Amino acid sequence: MARAFPRSAAALVLTGLALVPAGCGGDPPPAAPPARAVRYGADGRPAAPDVVATRRLDVIWVCLDTVRADAFAPWAKGDVAMPATSAWLERHAVAFTQASSTAPWTGPAVASLFTSLLPSAHGARELSDRMSLVPAVTTAAEILAAQGWFTVAYTGGGWVGKGNGMLQGFREPLTPFSFAGEAEHVLQVFAGSRAYRPRFLFFHTYEAHDPYLAPPARLHAPPTPPPEVDLAAIDREAAADGGRSLVRRFLLDAATREVVFGTAFGGPRKAAVTRWLERGYRDDPEGPALAAEAKAAYVAGLRRLDTALAGWLAALDDLRLLDDAVLVVTSDHGEGFGEHGTMHHGRRLYDELVHVPLYVRAPGFPPGRRIAAPCSLLDVLPTTLELVGLPPLAGAEGASLVPLLAGAPGRPVPSEELRTGTETGGDDHALLVAVRDATHKWIRTTDLRTGTSAEEAYDLVADPGETRPLPPGTRFPPAFEEVVRAQRRPR
Repeated sequence: MARAFPRSAAALVLTGLALVPAGCGGDPPPAAPPARAVRYGADGRPAAPDVVATRRLDVIWVCLDTVRADAFAPWAKGDVAMPATSAWLERHAVAFTQASSTAPWTGPAVASLFTSLLPSAHGARELSDRMSLVPAVTTAAEILAAQGWFTVAYTGGGWVGKGNGMLQGFREPLTPFSFAGEAEHVLQVFAGSRAYRPRFLFFHTYEAHDPYLAPPARLHAPPTPPPEVDLAAIDREAAADGGRSLVRRFLLDAATREVVFGTAFGGPRKAAVTRWLERGYRDDPEGPALAAEAKAAYVAGLRRLDTALAGWLAALDDLRLLDDAVLVVTSDHGEGFGEHGTMHHGRRLYDELVHVPLYVRAPGFPPGRRIAAPCSLLDVLPTTLELVGLPPLAGAEGASLVPLLAGAPGRPVPSEELRTGTETGGDDHALLVAVRDATHKWIRTTDLRTGTSAEEAYDLVADPGETRPLPPGTRFPPAFEEVVRAQRRPR
């Protein structure tokens, strides 16, 4: 049953704006992508004045931060951590089972999602307070806003916030958001704003992110008073166990995390955490036990997210809010629990971090299909542009997913990571690049201080865990080799 439109801060951002009439939007996607790519300016306006969107569909992107592909049914190797959402998406959407992120952590991956550019091209790739997406880079929100879409972002904040340029083009970013905390509220706003179609709504949540099982974020919630902690005792314990207790607190104790790590005095403790995650795990006999405890909490958080997200999707469907819409559900990166001698995310380009779920529901996308052609988060923006009847973005590094529905083979896709001491707690400065398709993975690590490089490659069919490197000199299919050569170039 439709609900009344709430007089909330989120609803008020709709007030006083020119109404945009809703279009039909039910036509299937074209058989072939438009031939002519167009340059869109920094404000999202196309260089060609005659470019106008021909299908005024709502666009809904859902980014589930830190959710591994194997949380969903098509990728699960055992119990499905998100069964209800999996079931709904399997009935209503197409699953692209070989999708890769462009990076193993939030900032560069989400920037690639919005821009269809690799991190080395959009520039938002270094883990530091200076990381930002510069205004000159064109984003999905800017393109759609220039075409008359009403744009709103609900995010968890942090790297996906207003201050670092990530949300340029959105009228009003609303943070902090979670489905478990705000699904009912957002449903009311969505149902009550039909007159403002077409809409581009971006939903991003940290519900699977550490600290695992933190209380669900709520918009406009007052801050929780910090608890009293004995920092001296915490430091003594960490000195005795090599930092493991700090890691446990960082990953699992939402109540005290800000007090212990969030102040200027918490910097050394956070550095100790990153050192243990990067190097200490391998040498600590208790490392596997902590990884198992962390993963159990992570999975419990996924199950809570699953309940909220599946209910929200079903309610949208019941209210017919998805009938003329493009819905994308994906993740920016995964999470490691000791698979390659480390935990957490960032720093590596193995599949537990860069193989991500990707579902699309849209007119012309046959529900229930699973497509195994390789693709990337880079492809979400080009796909969206095609589905709303806009020409491709000139300079984009992604490609529309629409041809994959007709059996196109896809292409090997790259990922990148600029690894620094901030991520590892050491004296690191390295560039990692990877190329992945449905059967192989190639990774190159270059020490930017010395210029030396090391390469590794894996057969993902015979060795999906990437534990047995292929012999040096292994030959790959020509299309794969071509992308590898491009990734070897300086960037």
